Formats: sequence, C-alpha cells, structure tokens
Amino acid sequence: MISLIRKLKGLNPSLFIVSIFILALPFIVNVHMSDIVLSIRYLALSVLIFLLSLLNFRRGVIKSVIKNPLFLSLLLLFFVNIFSALYHDFTADAIVSLFRLFVLLSLTIFFASIFVKEDYLQIAKSILLFSFISLLIYFWQIYVAFTSNKDFMSEVELISATMANKNLLASILFLSLPFLFYVYQSASKFWKILVFLVLALILCSLIIIQSKAVLLALFIMSFSIILFSFRENKMLVLYFILLVSVISSIVLIASPKVGLQFKQELSQLIQTKDRFLNNQLVENDSRISLYIKTFSMIKDNPILGVGPGNWKKVFPKYGLYNTTGEKGKKFVQRPHSDFLWFFSEGGVISGFLYILMFLLLLRDIFYLYIKNNDRSRYFFLILFSTVLGYVFISLLDFPSERPTHNLFLAIILGIVISRNLNKEAYYNTSNRIFGIIL
Repeated sequence: MISLIRKLKGLNPSLFIVSIFILALPFIVNVHMSDIVLSIRYLALSVLIFLLSLLNFRRGVIKSVIKNPLFLSLLLLFFVNIFSALYHDFTADAIVSLFRLFVLLSLTIFFASIFVKEDYLQIAKSILLFSFISLLIYFWQIYVAFTSNKDFMSEVELISATMANKNLLASILFLSLPFLFYVYQSASKFWKILVFLVLALILCSLIIIQSKAVLLALFIMSFSIILFSFRENKMLVLYFILLVSVISSIVLIASPKVGLQFKQELSQLIQTKDRFLNNQLVENDSRISLYIKTFSMIKDNPILGVGPGNWKKVFPKYGLYNTTGEKGKKFVQRPHSDFLWFFSEGGVISGFLYILMFLLLLRDIFYLYIKNNDRSRYFFLILFSTVLGYVFISLLDFPSERPTHNLFLAIILGIVISRNLNKEAYYNTSNRIFGIIL
C-alpha cells in the first residue's frame, strides 16, 4: 500500500489524467445519438484539453515544438482550412471540422512538450488496457449474438464494442499495436502476459471483423517489419508468422462461417474490380462511386475546395447514383478517404499538407530507427510500420473524423517530435498565449 502511494506521488499529474481518460474512453458513449461516440467523446476531449491547459499554463510551450517541421505542417493544414472556411461562409459544420484539427494540434503540443522529460510507458499501459476493455466488450457482444436466435453473421456486421463502427474498432486496435510492443519491452512479467493475451484477442477480432483496409494495413505492417528485421532477428519474425497462422487456424476451425464470409469478401473485391474496368458499377460499388465523384469535386474546386464540413452538402450535385444515398434511405456524409476529404474540402494545398504530415512523420520515425542502437530501435520499427499501415487505412477510410483515433495519433506525433528535441529543451513562459487559446 505504501509502495502504491509512493508511485502515485511520483506520477506526473497531466499523464495521470490522460491515462485515466484513456481508460474511461470505452465507457464514454451517448446511446441517444445516432453516432454514440462522436459528439460525446469530442466533448470529453474538450474537457481534457482544458484541464491539461490549466495544469501546464505556467510552463508555457517549448519553442522547439512549435518550430518542428512536423508540427508546422499540421499548423499550416489548420490555417489553410480556416481560410477555406472563411471563403465558403463560416458554417457550424466548418467549426466542427476545424475543431477536429484543433484537437489533434493542441494534443500534439501537449504530448510533445511532456514527453521531452517524461516516459510514455504509463500512456502505453493505458492504451493496452483500453484495448483490453474494448475487446472484452466486443467479445461479450459476439457471445450475445451467438446465443441469440438471430442470424449470427448479420449480427456480427453490426458489432463494434463502443466504437460505433466495426471498421473503426479494427483501425483503433491496429493503431494501438506499437504501444503494446512498448509495454512488452519495458514492463514487468504481468504486463508481458497481458500484452500476449490482448494481441491474440486483437488478431481474432480482426479476422472476425474482416475490415479489408485494416487487413491490408496489417499485411503492409508485417511486410515492413519482415523487410527491416529479418536479417537481424529471424526467430522473432518466424514466431510472429507462427502466431498469426495458429490464431487464424483456430478462428477458422471454430467458426467456418467466418472463413466463408472471408471468401465471399475476396470474391466481391474481384467482381468490383471487373465492374470498374468495364464501367458497369452497381449500388454495391458505392465506395468506388464516391471516389470517382469526389475526384470531380476536387477538379471543380482545386484551390480552396468546397469548404470544411461542406462535402456532404455539395456531393449530391454530382449525383447519388450507385451510392448508399441513391434510394434516399441513407445520407452520404463523407468520401470514405481522409486524403480525398482534405483535398475536396480544403483544396489541393490542404490535401498536400495532409500528405506531407504523414511523410514527415514516417521520415522522422525512420530516422529514429536508424539512429538508435538500443532496444528502442525495434519500437520505432513497429511504429514506422504501423503508421505506414495507418496511411493506407486513411486512404480507404475516415479515421481523422474520430476522437479516439486523433488522440492516439497525437500521442504518436508527440513521441516522435519529443524524441527529436534536445532533452534539455526549456519552456518558453512568454508563450502563455497558447495556454489561453487551448
């Protein structure tokens, strides 16, 4: 008990609050909304940013963080979108869209500043526990669906723990992988066992969810890790391949329907490709139709786009044929591609800045991988491979809209920026204006 009290006294208050917040995330929902997490979690993030600003107000902001190219690309992206919003009338939807960027920006400042002198193991443990709690909720929902009288495969399509969408659950679990590895590297035996358990559950859930974007991202991640580490640690690579093979086999044997569903998904992809090449798209090819029509929108509004938050308002002008909104029962809200979203709403400069942010992030992580010769080298390899896969997910999905994804991405940005700063970096107390703004 005394040991626990001493540990609590030694904790950084800001990191403690963030850790508790991450643990609480699976339970922050609003069942009275169509999207049970989007608004309520952004509201919770607002409260978190306010508390962090109060705790860190006196210290101000480290100058080197603001001058970092990675942070500057994100800051420029924010201002370009503000300018686009002003040009297209500053609507309520524009404010919501800009707020998402502001959350990512402000949290990046905080994490980059705090990780200069503080370790991120506590945050990594919180993310591990977040993943564990989310997975427990997910598999409980699977159990309930399996024991009900309803069609199991149809019910599985709707199960997403508390992430509102199964693909978003898959992508947030994917984004948590480098933090699991960091806990495994740095923590005690208990935490190592928990990492193995959560990793096994994640692989099982990804096989059940069958998110094509995340499965392909996992393949990209695995290929990247094997490419860079096979010569250095062949056994680690072989163990990883064996683990994936064993878990995949267990899931497919336990539930043959999952294998059948996977085969159907693969067949559908091939059919979609053939229909696209023959210009014979149907309603089931709505994602391709969204991309084609969004490209037309970008072509018509190349400089300032259509304005943040305006894609869903302008898109119907390009026709709802072969989209989910064709019959009027659903409302098409986004192009299902973060890159196309930024290009279409903020213009080509906004789109290129979003790409530049990821390119700089990948460059800096790769530099840290090359520079470090200790065991942190492998953490940065996992982080590099994860971000590479996440870029692919962003190409086919919309994680930039989601509060939990932006929180995890801000933590990654903060880690990378802080590791490229001098450990003796000082706080510029004259820049307290940033604390006031936050």
